[in-house]
Amino acid sequence: MDAATAGIVGSVSGAIIGALIAWFAAIFVLRKQELYKHSANFIREFIEVQRLLKIIHPNHSSEYRSTYSLLEENYTRLFSAVLLYKQSLSKSMSKKLEKKMVQDMLF
Repeated sequence: MDAATAGIVGSVSGAIIGALIAWFAAIFVLRKQELYKHSANFIREFIEVQRLLKIIHPNHSSEYRSTYSLLEENYTRLFSAVLLYKQSLSKSMSKKLEKKMVQDMLF
């Protein structure tokens, strides 16, 4: 193999390796962004329900509703937030979350 061929092979293999590294880095960053987005939504949904549950007196605010009606109205939003968050986790973290939620009787 002469010097020109070695240079071409080296530059092509370097470009391929660089492209693979960039591709894996992009996938890693996108997964992290998705995780942050879903975790923020997960936290926001539960904080809102928690805020509404703290309003305990009917004369306190026009936002007062019974606990059952609050949970009934917000169940789909909360459940979808949990599912989206769970999907963005790794398999081992997802299993840990599910185990913890079963222990806490949330799932």
